[in-house]
Amino acid sequence: MSDDAVRAALEELSQAHDLSREQARALFTAIMSGAATEAQIGGVLMALRVKGEVDDELTGAVEAMRDLSTRVAVTAPYLVDTCGTGGSGGASCSTCPPPRHSSLRQRARTSPNTATGA
Repeated sequence: MSDDAVRAALEELSQAHDLSREQARALFTAIMSGAATEAQIGGVLMALRVKGEVDDELTGAVEAMRDLSTRVAVTAPYLVDTCGTGGSGGASCSTCPPPRHSSLRQRARTSPNTATGA
């Protein structure tokens, strides 16, 4: 997506028009690829906040992130991500969505060790 296209998306958002999934995907691909200026990124985020994000815009943003993410080949049937929030020294807790496998979801809901955010 070119700088002109980023401007076109900003124009749509500034008029409180929703972006399509495809427009949002292209916009966030441009942002995450370095094709947008900091001012444009700030404008996009503020326009979305003021207008209110819709499902297609969020879906397009997620698709852009997934397109640009680094794939990691994993052969293990189960995997635990132990990478937390880092060495901030704060008493923070990273949270993740429940696993997709139904038996793991059930265990996550009933486990006494499930993080409560406390």
